[in-house]
Formats: sequence, structure tokens, C-alpha cells
Amino acid sequence: MALRLAWRYVSNEDDAREVMQLSMIKVFEHIKDFKGQSELKTWISRIVINQSLNFLRNQKKFAFHVSLSPAIAEETEDIYVDDEIKPSDILEAFKLLQSLPELHRLVFNLFVMDGMSHQEIGKMLGMTEANSRQVLMRARKMLHRELSNKTMITKDEQQKKYR
Repeated sequence: MALRLAWRYVSNEDDAREVMQLSMIKVFEHIKDFKGQSELKTWISRIVINQSLNFLRNQKKFAFHVSLSPAIAEETEDIYVDDEIKPSDILEAFKLLQSLPELHRLVFNLFVMDGMSHQEIGKMLGMTEANSRQVLMRARKMLHRELSNKTMITKDEQQKKYR
């Protein structure tokens, strides 16, 4: 669980393993502070997320400040998920998420995968709630565009087979 979670935030396996190790050290150092107000899994997940963000900050792999337009567009696209998901689809989705710019991937993961609010994300990343919403919208648009491009290529390939 911890390795997979760390890997969503840092972009390679070696860094994810390092974050996981740092996280487990933190868990063992602070297990006495766990009050049971949430599940242990949730508490550990928060530690892994925070360690991932700290790791990225220390590596200076991204900057939290982005230039944003004053108006925030409505998030209109819903994502459809097929009932039959193959392992190759999961790997492709993971690669697609990893291709997002660092800040966009962080906001997307924190909001969509970890269920944090834009207010929590803003505090964590040092941005406003509106900035978090804007970055998420941009990330979704990037993913949508990439998925559309992949779909177009697949359709073209299928048409060539039948000619």
C-alpha cells in the first residue's frame, strides 16, 4: 500500500521506495502519537503523502506557484470507467498520470485518489483553494486530451486492419 501510494506522487520506483522507507521510520517513531481517531491505514497514508511531498520539495522537482487566470471554468467533463478493466489498462492509466506535470499530478492525486478537499490541498501545497481547483481542471483537460488522442490512434489502427 505505502509503496503504491508513494509512487503516485514521485515518478520513479527508487524514489518511491525511499519515500516508503522514510514513511515507515516516521510511523514507528510516532506510533505512540496515534490516537485512533481514524483508521491506522488512513494515518499511515497521510504520513506517506506528507513524506512524498517533502521528498519532492527537497528534490526541488516542482514549484507550487503557478500563474492562474482569475476566472475558473466549470468542471464539465465526467470520466467514464468501463466495467472490465484489464491490467494493461491500469498500467496505461498509471503512465498517463505520471506524464502530467508534477503540480497537476499532485493535485489530481490528492483530490481524486485521496479524497482531499481543495481547502486541504491548498494548505498542503501553499496555494489558494481556487488555484487548486484550476490546477485540477487543467489536469483533467490534459488527461482528457491524451485519452482522446489515444482513442483516435486506436480507431485509426483498427480501420487499417480492416482495409
